[in-house]
Amino acid sequence: MNKIAIEVNNRLFEGFTDASISYGIESMARQFAISITTPEKIPSPIKVQDKIVIYINDVKKLTGYVEELDKFESATNFTLTLQGRSLTGDIIDCSIKRKTYKQKDFTQLIKIVLKDNNININVVNKILTPLKLDNDAIARDGESIFDFLDRYAKKVQVLLTTDENGDLVITREGSGIMKGQLVKVYDGNLINNILSSSVNISTKDRFNTIEVFSTTHDRNTSSDSSIVQIARAVDSNIRNSRRLIINQTTNSKTISLTNLANWNVNVRRAKGSRYTCQVVGFTLQGELFEANKKIRIRDESMDVEGVFLIQSVNFRLDLTNGAITELQIVEIGAFSLESFGKFTKDRIGENLIKPSL
Repeated sequence: MNKIAIEVNNRLFEGFTDASISYGIESMARQFAISITTPEKIPSPIKVQDKIVIYINDVKKLTGYVEELDKFESATNFTLTLQGRSLTGDIIDCSIKRKTYKQKDFTQLIKIVLKDNNININVVNKILTPLKLDNDAIARDGESIFDFLDRYAKKVQVLLTTDENGDLVITREGSGIMKGQLVKVYDGNLINNILSSSVNISTKDRFNTIEVFSTTHDRNTSSDSSIVQIARAVDSNIRNSRRLIINQTTNSKTISLTNLANWNVNVRRAKGSRYTCQVVGFTLQGELFEANKKIRIRDESMDVEGVFLIQSVNFRLDLTNGAITELQIVEIGAFSLESFGKFTKDRIGENLIKPSL
């Protein structure tokens, strides 16, 4: 069973001939595009700005708004296409009101910002440890709500995403693992279920050493003295001539700087080592593919074997190919605060990077 259905104005619609629902661990809003083509003209029971709920195999996967509607008619058929995003789409598009926030608890800061900017959605915090900011949060002129929140999310090393209900979710790398395995091998008794795959390796945004600086002014002395704090993280796979310095514009504790340095190395490494594959259907052993879950992969053609993290999913349905899921995969630890190399033994494209000297 691979089907997509939508609910609008308490009515359920099925029978779509073309559909795409995509989202990822770093996506503030889930996106959709769905079409139905019939030989006869049908009136549209759906309007732009209608609230929409999308189900994949009867499981809710998106709650949002219809943002675009297209109607097409020819001599032989009629097509209705709907596009839109999660309820969180307004956070991406809308400018934030300029203000200085004294709230140091990051979750509470988000709730206050959303209220100040007339965004009425829930905030779900999946982080068990406290998320505390060291300084005031300042909203800049012309800054979007998302850019502001994302800027301070980086300071506490969390990801801002959304869920099937359209809530804003504060999270980090997930720990759950899917059943089964994705396979593409040349010999043996295993049944291949990977249709196609690719690996992309890039070092453009990776650095051997990332140093984070923060200057703290000493209030206990009459002089204008200051203390410079430095944290350093290393990506040993990159040549040692590549170095990046990040200056914190606000005072930060040493542990925060260390976490930020490690976070930068890991996220840059993840974006520079990507594995993408397409598989038949929307499930693996009856379980829907899900971003931020771990998955076992054995792909001999790409030399990828081990347990990895699903960064994003794209469910697609059309008359030519049927139901297809495209997965973007990164290494475990890509969004971790741990220093490089402590979290996983399984690598993507490690043999395609010349060892640094």
